[in-house]
Amino acid sequence: MTKKKIELSSIMFWIAIIILLILFAWKIFGSSPTTNQLALGLTFFAVILTWQAIDRTETRFDEQTSILREIRDAIKERKK
Repeated sequence: MTKKKIELSSIMFWIAIIILLILFAWKIFGSSPTTNQLALGLTFFAVILTWQAIDRTETRFDEQTSILREIRDAIKERKK
């Protein structure tokens, strides 16, 4: 059985989506949230999206680094 790594940024992304949906539903159907509350929700969402982008960039960098190491090792073996 393989273990799946749970990323905190993925959890926070879905929490941010739920918060935004609640705020917009509240705005449409009920007593309107203030502009400050909507701005806080949107800011939280933007921060989470940025965090996810940074996590993905680090993952890609790690993958590229490991590929470059493999290439370097293969070249060293050929030179021997």
